[in-house]
Amino acid sequence: MLDAKKGYEMLRELWKEVGKIDIKDLDKVSFIEDSNLIAKVRLIIRGKTESYKYALLCQLLAKAIDPSINALAIQAKAKVPGSFDARSFCKKTLVPFERDYLRNVLGGSGDPYVSKPLRHETISLSVLKEIRDKRGWKDLYEILKTVQEKGDAEFAKNVLRQALLEVRKLLIEVQVKRPISIIKPRSLTLTDLNNAIDKFLAEPSGGVRSQAIVYALMRVINGRIKAFNTIRTAKATVPDAAVKKPSDIECIGKDGNIVGIYVTDVLDDNKLKEDLSKAVRNKLTKIMIIAYKFKPSLNFKDILKHYTWNYNIDVVIINITEFMNIILTLLNNSSREEFIQEVVRVLQELGYPDHAMAWINILEEMKVIKIT
Repeated sequence: MLDAKKGYEMLRELWKEVGKIDIKDLDKVSFIEDSNLIAKVRLIIRGKTESYKYALLCQLLAKAIDPSINALAIQAKAKVPGSFDARSFCKKTLVPFERDYLRNVLGGSGDPYVSKPLRHETISLSVLKEIRDKRGWKDLYEILKTVQEKGDAEFAKNVLRQALLEVRKLLIEVQVKRPISIIKPRSLTLTDLNNAIDKFLAEPSGGVRSQAIVYALMRVINGRIKAFNTIRTAKATVPDAAVKKPSDIECIGKDGNIVGIYVTDVLDDNKLKEDLSKAVRNKLTKIMIIAYKFKPSLNFKDILKHYTWNYNIDVVIINITEFMNIILTLLNNSSREEFIQEVVRVLQELGYPDHAMAWINILEEMKVIKIT
C-alpha cells in the first residue's frame, strides 16, 4: 500500500518549490534534459483529455514515492511486477491536492480513474485501438515507459516537477480568463487600491506593470468622459522604433492632436532627457511623465526649463501614486471596480498573463476579489 499522506506532502512540497520560480523565468526553467520528453509532458497537461493529466501526475507521484512501483500499472490486479491501485491512490492524493492548491485546473474530478481510458489494467499500446485520444495516450505511455525503465525515484520526481511546472503555467493562463467578482463589503478605498498598486509595482517588471496600471486607468476615464477618440499603447518591452510609437501611451483627440504619456519605474536626469527628446522628435506639444520612483536630482528644473522654453511644450511630471489618487478620487465605486478588472484585460491584451496573475493574486490576498 502506498502512503497517501506522504504522496500529498510530496505534491505540496514540489508545488511550493515550483511556486518559488519567478514568473518571468517559467519558460526558461526545466527539471529534465530530454526536450522530447518535456514536449510530451506539456502536450498532456495542455491537452483536452483530462484523465491523462491526472494519470501523468499520479503515476509519477507513485513512482517517486516507491521506485518498486510500476509506473505503467493502473490496477492492483495488473499482471506486471509493481502493480498498484492507482485509482484509490489518486483519490487520496491528487484529488484533494488539486482542490486545495490547483483551483481545479485539471478538471475538478473527484474520481479521475473512473474514466474509460484508465479502466485498463495498465497503460499500454496494446489497447490503443480502444482509445479515442491516441496521440495523448502514446505520449503518456512514452513518458511513463521512460520513467519505468530508468527505475529511479529521483528521475520520476524530476519529471513530476516538470509536469507541475506546466500545470503552473496553465493555471496562470486559465485564471486570468476567469470572471472576477469584487467581494469587499464596503466601497473600495484609496487605501485598498494604493496598497494593491504598491505591492504590484514593487516587483521589477521592466516598466510593464506601471504602464499597464496607467493605461488601464486612462481607458476607464476615457470611457466616462470621452475626451479622446483613441487611447493606445504597445508592449513595454518592445522598442518604440519597432512599433513607431511617439510615447508609451498615446491619447489621440478628436482634432488628431496627441497627448503623449511616458511611464517609467524610475525617473532620473537621463530618462527625463530621453523622454523629452522623444517628444520633440515626434512633435508632441503636450506630455505627461509618470514615474513610480524618482532619483534625487538637482537638474530637473533646468532640464524642464530648457525643453519647455525652447520647444514650446507643456510638460507635467507626477508620481504614479499621486496621479492614481487624483483620478481615483473622482471615480465612483463601480468605476474603481472597473479599473481593477481593466488592469487584467490590459495585461492579457498585451500578452502578459504572468503579470495579470500577479495582480489577481495580490487582490485575492487582500480579500478584495475572488475568481468565479
